[in-house]
Amino acid sequence: MDSVAKKRLVLITMHLVLPLALFFIILATCQSASRAGVWRIRKDSSWSKLEEGLELREAELSFERRGKQGLVARRVSITALRFNPLLFSCEATFNPVKKGRTALQVVEKTGAVAGFNGGYFGMKLEPVALLISGGKRLARRNAKQPDSAAFIVTKKGKPAVVPMKNVKPPYKGMDFAVQNQPLLVHRGKAIFFPRGKDGKRLPAISRGKGHRRTVAGVDALGRAVLMVCDKPVGLVELSSLLAMSESRGGFGLSAAVNLDGGPSSGMAVVHAGSKTRRHVRAGRTIPCIILVRKRASPIAPGEDRKRDQAPACAQDPSQGRFVPVRPPKEGGRGN
Repeated sequence: MDSVAKKRLVLITMHLVLPLALFFIILATCQSASRAGVWRIRKDSSWSKLEEGLELREAELSFERRGKQGLVARRVSITALRFNPLLFSCEATFNPVKKGRTALQVVEKTGAVAGFNGGYFGMKLEPVALLISGGKRLARRNAKQPDSAAFIVTKKGKPAVVPMKNVKPPYKGMDFAVQNQPLLVHRGKAIFFPRGKDGKRLPAISRGKGHRRTVAGVDALGRAVLMVCDKPVGLVELSSLLAMSESRGGFGLSAAVNLDGGPSSGMAVVHAGSKTRRHVRAGRTIPCIILVRKRASPIAPGEDRKRDQAPACAQDPSQGRFVPVRPPKEGGRGN
């Protein structure tokens, strides 16, 4: 066979093999997407501007996956608040009334623009993981949460979600922090892959119907995002939605952590300027509420670096004091 004939044979082979190879690559990709499931947008308000640095989004989505019994679909309603921490601060407040107030009542009483449930709590309704507010540590870190992370806002007004292995005392420069688990998004990628007792990964879709969820996260532009899913959703599906780009209906978060869920998930947004009043009712009294409040004096980017050099919690004993909002016998544990 001469050289010309060999070249022709190679070209013919490439024309036959390349399309076939591409077909199998695309097929494998589609099958992978089918196993993981897909999110679909049913109704989405997109981000609605309440004022400079403060936005609200309400979306109805569905997660669909084909299983052995056909198409499995779960509908989820999400309410999310996105804000610039240079203009708005976060602080924790314990529900001050013995019988308990709703998140809406607490927001209206304090004059904040929004309120969300925080981390896990114990039998006396005390926080059981790291909680910092106003630079004061109100609760110690919880070493028994191996997959936990902290949602943090520094004194410079920079938000972050940091794995707890990287969050160490004396917590210099932190103005606000709340610890919870699990970490759902890290460096822009969904990372929550549950494993069984044998260490092997479980299916890419959560078992059961999941729970109502509350999430704290940050995006690539340095904005903080707090959201509540008021219908049950699994952490696996939620993790993928949080990392998914906004153009595909997701939230495009760089990092995110799950906060207390189930009946504790609740939020309220009250904004007089835009006449917005949104209330996602919790199924129980929320003992610790994260308030989002407009700063009296906005923080200029990079200003007052000395504030971050002073430790927010120089001493090991807790600063501040938790006061139970109910007698211990009426308490309950977080989900």
